[in-house]
Amino acid sequence: MDIQSRVLLCQEIESDLRDLCLECRKKSPIIKDYTERAILKIRHHRDLVEQHGDIPVFPLDEVLRSILMACENYQNNLVMISLSCLQRLIHRRVLKEETVAIVINLMKEQAINGDEAVQLRVLQTIMLTPSHMTLMNEAVVEQLLQLLYVLHNSSSVSVHHTACAGLRQLAEYLTDRAVAALDGHDKVDLSSVSPVIQHSQGAMPVVMPTQPSGALPGPLRIMYVFVQDLCVMADYDATSFSSRYSLDAGERMRTGFREGFWLAQIKFPRPLCLELLGTCVAAHPQIFVTVPECFVLLRHGVCAVLLKNLRGCHDFAIMIRSIQLLQQILNCQTLATQLLPELQVFLQLMLDLTQVERSLWQRATSLEFLKSLCEDKASLALLYGGSTDGPRLFVELVNSLSKLIHQICFSSGPDTSCSPQRGGQLDRSNSGLGVGGGAPNSGMTLLSTGTLPNFNLTSAGSNGLASAGSGRVLTGGAARNSARLNLLHLMSEAEPPAVQPSLIVSMVVECLFSVVSTLYGLLREASEAPIIDDCTECLGNGPLVIRVGAPVQCRPLTDPMTEAQLRCRGMLADSWASLLSALSLLLHRSVDDRFLQQTLQCLQTLLYSCGRMGLEQARDACLLQLSRYALPGQNHETEFDALGGGMTPKNVWCFKALLNICHCFGVLLCVSGWTLALRAFDGLEKSMRGVAPGQRNEVNVLRQALDALFESTVCLPAEALVDMVTAMSDHLKSLGEGAEAQRVLNRLTELCISNSERLLVIWEAVLGIFLHLCESSHSMELRGGAANALCRILAQALRKRLAPANSESTQAELLRPIATLIQSQQDGVRMRVCEGLLEILQASGQELESAAWGKTVELVALAAQVEL
Repeated sequence: MDIQSRVLLCQEIESDLRDLCLECRKKSPIIKDYTERAILKIRHHRDLVEQHGDIPVFPLDEVLRSILMACENYQNNLVMISLSCLQRLIHRRVLKEETVAIVINLMKEQAINGDEAVQLRVLQTIMLTPSHMTLMNEAVVEQLLQLLYVLHNSSSVSVHHTACAGLRQLAEYLTDRAVAALDGHDKVDLSSVSPVIQHSQGAMPVVMPTQPSGALPGPLRIMYVFVQDLCVMADYDATSFSSRYSLDAGERMRTGFREGFWLAQIKFPRPLCLELLGTCVAAHPQIFVTVPECFVLLRHGVCAVLLKNLRGCHDFAIMIRSIQLLQQILNCQTLATQLLPELQVFLQLMLDLTQVERSLWQRATSLEFLKSLCEDKASLALLYGGSTDGPRLFVELVNSLSKLIHQICFSSGPDTSCSPQRGGQLDRSNSGLGVGGGAPNSGMTLLSTGTLPNFNLTSAGSNGLASAGSGRVLTGGAARNSARLNLLHLMSEAEPPAVQPSLIVSMVVECLFSVVSTLYGLLREASEAPIIDDCTECLGNGPLVIRVGAPVQCRPLTDPMTEAQLRCRGMLADSWASLLSALSLLLHRSVDDRFLQQTLQCLQTLLYSCGRMGLEQARDACLLQLSRYALPGQNHETEFDALGGGMTPKNVWCFKALLNICHCFGVLLCVSGWTLALRAFDGLEKSMRGVAPGQRNEVNVLRQALDALFESTVCLPAEALVDMVTAMSDHLKSLGEGAEAQRVLNRLTELCISNSERLLVIWEAVLGIFLHLCESSHSMELRGGAANALCRILAQALRKRLAPANSESTQAELLRPIATLIQSQQDGVRMRVCEGLLEILQASGQELESAAWGKTVELVALAAQVEL
């Protein structure tokens, strides 16, 4: 401490002691005399500092003697002044090692007195103590904990909560000091520490306290015994199961049942112990993988206590704190990797808590944890890649969520009293949803069909959540643009809030959407940023808008893949079936426009991710489901019958999503994907005929979008264009004859004309289908139309002098197939070809090279020979 600070300290202490003299001059003359002596000592000390510039020993004993004598009277005025003086001494760090215990005992005596103002002043002093006291030893920490325990048991609510905050601060400070004492220790091999919790284990583990190793430095030893005692106090015996819930919830939060091993006079309640354990783990999780003794304590003590408190828990305060402790372990990837056997057990416990036979608040609380898990990319990747024996935790999680969706939709759940809503009108506004659906941001309603109840899915706002005592109810419905409160954040509540079944539905859907969004996030991290940025824009806007402009140039990833890409591919390959099954069921049941858009956006993200990873079967399955719900009458909607045929709003939204996918990600579809899309477009063409007057505007939008899709093929990469033309050729062969075949032929012709400069890229596929149609047994109109279309395509290509060649051989090769058609046995084909050859000469004669002219003369001579 410098001279100026020491002078300032003397002035402050002298001022406090003068106030103390004034308070006790009549009633306590002895205290007044001792206080005046202390003032004289301080004045002399200040004079020495100011005159000589040195810093002698501060007269601490005289000041403390005055304070102790003043506090012995237990008069509030004297005590408050004395505690203020103590705060200054602590803040200026002038307490000696032998006086720290005296000060803490003094504050403990005043706290027992029970006056709320004094207790709050004691707490204010305590909150300064850890950070301004370097003389913290094991005895001092024990005394501080005993003092905070006394204040924790205060009848005053404000004192109780402030004492809890002081305990959290002390726990964090002890962990900070332990980390500082490590002195740069490296991580060690922890594989020899075997787990005490196994997936198939039936018996509960036993928490056995032990003496810490003598090799541990002082601060690390203090933290060790503190955490160990928290585990002991948070543990319970099977014999005490019936007595645990004999008290009401409020008393259980304040009353402890077991004393510690080191803290033999303290009984912290289990919720507080779990909260303090979470504070220690969250402050510096690396200490548990750096010090073997701490890792043993974590694996054999903390995890055992966590298992006991999660299994069969009917206490809301204990449940949410246990889950928060589990989240802190998961947040440290190094810790989570070392504790995979335990995490498998904990995850199964959380999944079991979501079952129908559990109470609603237990299901909702466990789903809050699962949602946080599904939103974290690192945790999902760890769950997938960490387990080598048995099913991967990630796959088990996704399968369980899918089963929950099916249970919700097919089980006869209780009525949620939500009024049914039907999506009779299309919402044409862009709701600005995030990529991959994410968590629902707006009101959603699922169709009441069979035994499925009506329920709203939403992010519940402030008017949707409260404790049971306040009469508020936690539901799935609330005002839009408001954030739903998190059950895990209700730390001050002793009783669970009243939960409605609609919230369970909302949270399960949020978990499902979060999995897809997280998988997409992992894919983005494993891929090239520029391409993914473009894809993000498309996924973020569709299917709410019909996009125009160039398609995204994102091709499927190919070997060799990086480790991150292989992991993404494996996660998608193992989970897409369950995800698609659940999304399909949501599509089938949904009628609300906003929820339908979010579900479609989630399905679109899953389709993109599978296509990007080269999972053709998964991609085609997503396209097939989307096509199914896009076609009227294919999804068994009662709405279809009620509207007397035509297209339902769901059909329109699904077609918008399909068109958006084909436009933005056509390069990912390959031949099989384009084939599925073309079949759906045929159904769209049929559905657009004879629609109701009220649907014409939406149908016109779809028709324009479909036309724009084929016009934008000029921006497709060459390989994607070949896939699309091949799919159109195969589809045209399967149609036979009729209006549908003629319509597809016209589309193919316009596509070839639009891409005439790249005709050589698709020439083989185009020529094959046109020759097939001209020689088939179809109607004369279709055969003649095919011949005429081929000539139109050739005329346009020759007129533009397509690359690569201005070479003569290229033009001649393009004209060569006409010879086959001139010799056709079909009269209509020969006539159309001759007319087309004439049009080529008239329109493109000046662009023909000498070799092409020679070929043309041969064709004319051949035509004359055949006809004559």
